[in-house]
Amino acid sequence: MPIGTPQPAENVRVSVSDTFGGVYDIVDGVSTMRKNTSREVTSFAAFGRAVKVTQPGAREVTYSFPGFLSVDDTGQNKIRAAEINNTTLFVKVLRDITTNGFIQEVRIGSRTYESDANGGLQAVSFEATGVGVETIVGTGPIS
Repeated sequence: MPIGTPQPAENVRVSVSDTFGGVYDIVDGVSTMRKNTSREVTSFAAFGRAVKVTQPGAREVTYSFPGFLSVDDTGQNKIRAAEINNTTLFVKVLRDITTNGFIQEVRIGSRTYESDANGGLQAVSFEATGVGVETIVGTGPIS
C-alpha cells in the first residue's frame, strides 16, 4: 500500500472470543474503537550528572469500544459476561475487515450504559486493559 493512503474507518471489525484460538464473534453496534498505548517514564537525579537518569515503566494498553446497545448480540454479551465474572477475553481488531490487525487478551474494566429521553439509540461503551502482548494478524496493526 502506498504511503499516505487513507484507511476507511468503516473497514474496522472488532470481535471477541473466550479463548485465543476460539470462535470470534463480531461485536455489533461498536461505532468507535480507541486504542491507547502509554508508558510512564521516571527520572532520577544523580550526583555528577548534568542530565537525569530515566527509567521507562511498563507499557499499558487500554481500549474503548463505544457504540449502541445491542441486547441479543453475542459479542456484546461476551463482553458483559467477562466484566461481570472478572475474566479475560480476547479481542480481535481487523483494520481491513478480514485480514490485517491484531489479537489481544484484555480485561474489561468498566462498561457504561446511557439513554436519552429525547430519543435515539441507547448508548453503551466498554473499557478494557490489555493483558500481555498483542499477537499480529496478517501484516498487523498500523498503530
